[in-house]
Amino acid sequence: MRPPKGTKVEEDLSKAKKILVTIFKYHGDVLLTSPVYTALRAHFPNALIDVMLFKDTAPMLEGHPAITNLIYFDQTIRKTSFIKRICYELSLWRKVRKAKYDIAINMTSGDRGALIAKISKAKLRIGFESFGGMKQKDSFFSTILRITKTPRHIVERNLDVVRALKINPRQEEKRLTFFIPEASKNRVASLLPFSSYILIHPSSRTSFKNWPTSHFTDLIRGLREKGYNIVISGGPSQEEASIIEEILAPLQDPTILNLQGKLSLKELGALIEKTLLLISVDSVPPHIASALQKPALILFGPSDDLKWGPWMNPLAEILRFDTPCKRCDDEGCGGSWVSDCLQKLTPAMAMDKIETMLLQEPLFHQSKLFFELPRKALPKDSEVLS
Repeated sequence: MRPPKGTKVEEDLSKAKKILVTIFKYHGDVLLTSPVYTALRAHFPNALIDVMLFKDTAPMLEGHPAITNLIYFDQTIRKTSFIKRICYELSLWRKVRKAKYDIAINMTSGDRGALIAKISKAKLRIGFESFGGMKQKDSFFSTILRITKTPRHIVERNLDVVRALKINPRQEEKRLTFFIPEASKNRVASLLPFSSYILIHPSSRTSFKNWPTSHFTDLIRGLREKGYNIVISGGPSQEEASIIEEILAPLQDPTILNLQGKLSLKELGALIEKTLLLISVDSVPPHIASALQKPALILFGPSDDLKWGPWMNPLAEILRFDTPCKRCDDEGCGGSWVSDCLQKLTPAMAMDKIETMLLQEPLFHQSKLFFELPRKALPKDSEVLS
């Protein structure tokens, strides 16, 4: 870390009343910054704490009790003319400059957050060392944080921005926060034809993290034979729809509830909150499960679980095929976007792990509910969504 000069930090911290945090990343990355705001609020109880982020990732932080305002960057502006894009950026910059922040924190090494920190003219500007992008942007910050090569969870790395303010986060401040409105809970309850279920989220934004569709088909068939109700979730893209269709087509089981593309992020949280067990690839849902302290089995491939695995969730476990090259973080073997470690992870391995988890307290008593419920056919979409 390149720190600012000595006692100047304490002087500026004692006067800090306005804090801006920028996080221009994907949904899971945004949720994994939630402990930062909790820690900042604990040590700056009366400060204004604003967060600037992409508009479509805002649900990950909406309702966070430590955040004063969310400032949206609407990515759809990129589809407009050059002049409109420039005007939009300038309007955001003026808003930042006018706010007169005392502390500006960029949670990534990206250019946009670095520019906003510079434009804010905050006395304390904290960012991470960069490995590309705009030249000399590290000079925009008063403090640069080094990204260590030692394996470390991303939440701990995120909390380094708080440590740079001479604050040591308490353990309870490190928990993830995900707020679910009552309206989202009510809508999910209206969609479910059963009260107990296993939730399966089979796809990720990046396909090299995906388990083979045939493996998911076999796993779901085995779970249905054991009497478990199954709910499927997924994003709204046609790619995810095709993946789930490929999984479900061989089963021809009308009792499987497919909610792909039918839920908001808050409603997905409500679905996870009520599930007996989440089974997912490395994607957003396991992070939500950690925030909600819900049981989850995450199927890991090349991703580094030491950085991206379950956080402070004793009910979550990972499953991966043990290879010498595990945690390689490659985009599939040889850059093929197909990961052998996921191909070799069999449905039988997953089933063994699931049964072990379901026999543990407190899941064992909940799992018995499956055998007490009458079987119900899945209503048609028009009935489910009415």
